[in-house]
Amino acid sequence: MKHLYPLIVLFFCQQISAQQKSTTIAGKIESDSTEVENVHIYNITANIGTISNAYGEFAILVRPNDTLTFSDIQLKTKTLIITKEIIAQRRLMIKMIVNINELNEIVLEKPKNMFLVETNYNRVPVNAISLGIPNAGKPVLTQTERKQNYYKKGGSIDKLYGLLSGETKKMNKLQEAEKEDENLIKIRKYLTDFFLIDKLGIPPSKIMPYLNYCKSKGIIHYFRLENKMKVADIIIQTREEYFNSLEVEKSE
Repeated sequence: MKHLYPLIVLFFCQQISAQQKSTTIAGKIESDSTEVENVHIYNITANIGTISNAYGEFAILVRPNDTLTFSDIQLKTKTLIITKEIIAQRRLMIKMIVNINELNEIVLEKPKNMFLVETNYNRVPVNAISLGIPNAGKPVLTQTERKQNYYKKGGSIDKLYGLLSGETKKMNKLQEAEKEDENLIKIRKYLTDFFLIDKLGIPPSKIMPYLNYCKSKGIIHYFRLENKMKVADIIIQTREEYFNSLEVEKSE
């Protein structure tokens, strides 16, 4: 395990298998209107990539004339060709613009009388909110959240049934489990499958079971506290214990 510990440092540099004559450059992504965490930075030329941290910072290996792309679902994709000047500075500042997708409005116009010349007529924008559709503009609830609302907002009989049948308690536990799964997926995305598979030797089919195994070690708690170094430490330190448990299961 002592030999695995230095991988933490290499992992946070985002590149472990550096090509010859490549240079690691650090960078920071900025945007005025949205978060800059988990922006995908991809070196098309070298076929390697990384993601930015909560502060928009990243590090990636490059060579002159490499092409980098910066992409995120909320930001407009940006492309950059690496020059010798950039490599000499070893620092990049990337300004990204929010990607705004607007739906065209349907406009209802007052019918015209063919015998009259009208210069002004009412224009009414039509959308879900203007039409007064119930729950327009509200976020879509999951099936678990809808069931919870049913037992919370229903009549006294519904609430009593939920309590007696244990349905309310089941729904609360199910929602907690869903939130934990969401956090495990975020942890997997942060660590990357490359690190888990190639460096820790976790089979692809065992990645989520392994993260679930590490859950009892507090990885979700530390991830929520933004202590990602502690999360990576637990993931590495628990590897041998996890593989031993698999061997015990096989022997049984």
